Amino acid sequence: MSANYNYVVALAVLVVVVAFGSGSVTGNVSVHRTQQDLNFYVDSIYFPAKFTPGTSSYHATATVTNSGSQAASFVYYRLDVYSQGGRYAGVDGFIHLSAGERKTFDLPDLSDLTAGAYSATLMLDTYNRYAETNELDNTYTTTFNLAY
Repeated sequence: MSANYNYVVALAVLVVVVAFGSGSVTGNVSVHRTQQDLNFYVDSIYFPAKFTPGTSSYHATATVTNSGSQAASFVYYRLDVYSQGGRYAGVDGFIHLSAGERKTFDLPDLSDLTAGAYSATLMLDTYNRYAETNELDNTYTTTFNLAY
């Protein structure tokens, strides 16, 4: 009887090991997520053309989309703003995106910008935390002129 018991226990352990290794145990599904579950991209960045220094903050807005079927928390982004002399400002932040969500949000305050011509690049998932169907559409670059 003891030999049959040991055989059954060994078989049960083997079944559990195989189940975890294949990802078929529900507690392990999030680790084995497929790439089709997420895709982030930047739709646009909007910079107001006028700003009055000392009276308010200066916020650009970004519109981004998660066209995937899974939500994503703490999607980090980086905004770099360049003047003709080189990089002027760089700011980091994060957003949360539900499955299929298109979201417009304020970027951090850029009120230290002076009048002039700029280019800006916004990159989503800067630390590449999420496997996506298309990793090439996470960056958006635009130009804008700021006047006082």
